[in-house]
Amino acid sequence: MMLLLVGWWGSLLYSQAERIAELEKRVGASPEHVVEARFRARRMIVWESSALFVLLLAAAGAGLWMLFRDSRRTRELEAFFASITHELKTPLTSIRLQTEALADSGEATGRQAELLRRLLEDTGRLEGQVERMLELARLEGGGIVFLREVPVAAWLESALRPWREVHSGRLELEVNVPPNLSIRADAAALDVILRNTLENALKHGASERTKVSISAGRAADGVELTIRDDGAGFPGEPRDLGVLFRKGPSSKGTGIGLYLVTTLMARMGGSAEFDGSTGFRTRLRFSTGEAS
Repeated sequence: MMLLLVGWWGSLLYSQAERIAELEKRVGASPEHVVEARFRARRMIVWESSALFVLLLAAAGAGLWMLFRDSRRTRELEAFFASITHELKTPLTSIRLQTEALADSGEATGRQAELLRRLLEDTGRLEGQVERMLELARLEGGGIVFLREVPVAAWLESALRPWREVHSGRLELEVNVPPNLSIRADAAALDVILRNTLENALKHGASERTKVSISAGRAADGVELTIRDDGAGFPGEPRDLGVLFRKGPSSKGTGIGLYLVTTLMARMGGSAEFDGSTGFRTRLRFSTGEAS
């Protein structure tokens, strides 16, 4: 680009110098004067083009240095952020396990049992946020997915069991999945997708008890899994859903959950579609092709 700019500038100056020399001939200037004027014009073109090239080269070098510095700083911040987030995961898991042990002991009653239930919910939300951050760092760092055959019914039964136990008072789950239906996907990515979708339903539920229905079936190009809740929906533009850090006007989230859903589905060779017109619906299409 710099060479093109310099070449264009030089050709423009050269054509102007030739026109001036032609005009001097027409007005009766001596041949010696015309030759000397052309020599001066060509020398000026060489100097100005060289100066322009040096300036452009210096500007490009400064821009590349700033880009390298910002890129290195960004990588350092990402590494630090991922390290801190990973360090938070172990104590949060320990807190959850100890709280579950206290809740299962049967010794807590009344107010204490309610506080333990709320502590489990808050710890689960924190664990979900930490896992979202770790997954975001992994994806932004070029992480890949490992595809295998996953039976949908068995996976949902195992993945939804903790949700039924911890959120039994706030979440009503309805599952309608054929028993022999399988998808080719990454099991860890599926857990992240389900967790983000259910947390989104709980967070934006229209009432104290949110109903979530999960259905699946074969489609023309693969398998389609639909997760629908009876929440308040999404008042904004549908194209904003799934964009990193983009969230609704009344949302208290970070704008990462649905982005992870979209990105993980794309990495597994599928797609995600969101609809917030009535309640909120997440439609996941699992393709039979290879993951990207």
